[in-house]
Amino acid sequence: ERCSELPPRLDDVAADHPLLLFLSSPSAKDPAWEQRHPGKQVVLALAPTRFEYWAEWRDGRIHKRGEAYDRLKRALTERMTEEVLRLLPQLRGRVEYCDLGTPLSSNFYLGTRHGEAYGLAHTPARFAQPWLTPRTPLPGLYLAGQDVATDGVTGGVVSGFMAAGAVDKTVFVAEAATLLAAGVTALAT
Repeated sequence: ERCSELPPRLDDVAADHPLLLFLSSPSAKDPAWEQRHPGKQVVLALAPTRFEYWAEWRDGRIHKRGEAYDRLKRALTERMTEEVLRLLPQLRGRVEYCDLGTPLSSNFYLGTRHGEAYGLAHTPARFAQPWLTPRTPLPGLYLAGQDVATDGVTGGVVSGFMAAGAVDKTVFVAEAATLLAAGVTALAT
C-alpha cells in the first residue's frame, strides 16, 4: 500500500524527493503517431511518491490548492525534467509542454483515495488472494486487467491472455509457445 523505499517524511519535498524514474514513450507505440504529429514525441516520467507528502492539500480543489502546492509542483517538475534531460539529452531545447500530477491529481481524475495509480496494492497478501483469477463464481464472468496478473501494460496483456484461456483452453495452448518465446514463463489460471 505504501512506497516503503521512500522516507516517511521529507523536510523539503521538492528538493529531497528521491527521483526513481520510470520512463516511457506512449507515442512510440502508436504506428500512426508520426503521420499525425510529425517530429513530435510524448515522454512520460513516473516517480513513486507517498501520499503523505501531499496530504496537507487533500481538501483543496484541483487547480485551487494554493501557491505553496503550485510552487512545490513547479520545483519538482523542474527536477524531474532535468533528470529526464540528463538521461535523454537529445530532448534538450525541444520540450514544448510539461506537467506533473500528484497523488491528489490521481484522486481527482481516477477517483482514488490515496493517489493510487496501479490498482490493488502490490503486496504478498494481494498476490495470494484465491479469488483474484480470470475465473469467477459467476458463469460467463471473467476478469482481466493488471490486477489479475501484475501491474502495468504487460500485466494487463498477460491477464487478457489468461482470461481468454479460461474461456477457451485452446487459446491458451495455441498461444503458449508465443508467450514462452517472449519470456513469460509462468501463468496462473
